[in-house]
Amino acid sequence: MSNTSPQFDEVEALLGSPVESMTSDQMLAYIGRQYQILFGRPIMFDRYREKAILRYLCGVYGNDAYPMIKFFFNQKKGMKDGQKFNMAWFSRKWKWYTDKLFDDYQVFKKAQSKKANEVVYVEKNKKHEDNDELADLMMKMGA
Repeated sequence: MSNTSPQFDEVEALLGSPVESMTSDQMLAYIGRQYQILFGRPIMFDRYREKAILRYLCGVYGNDAYPMIKFFFNQKKGMKDGQKFNMAWFSRKWKWYTDKLFDDYQVFKKAQSKKANEVVYVEKNKKHEDNDELADLMMKMGA
């Protein structure tokens, strides 16, 4: 999966992999750890059902599926309408919710990309300003 997340979060660092390159088992570990961090208790999985949900998400949202889950935990704090995360929210029966989450993720991703481009633009302009100042200084010194 392509790298679209702006940075590693603490769980990715703990697992040693960005969400984009995780296996379904790693992603379940990621979800479980995020849940424990946010809500102070472990979440129970039967693994078979949850892996099927992850396959479904990857089939519908492609390379954005796992980053969208990361977005859910990091930006939405694992909550929906005041309720704590439930894996069923990512299932086929809740497609209306995952579509909304996907739209929110796309807006977030676009904003992050714009912010990164603005930083590059500022850095390039700063270099040009520095070069202009250096040229002015050299002209004043007669070089």
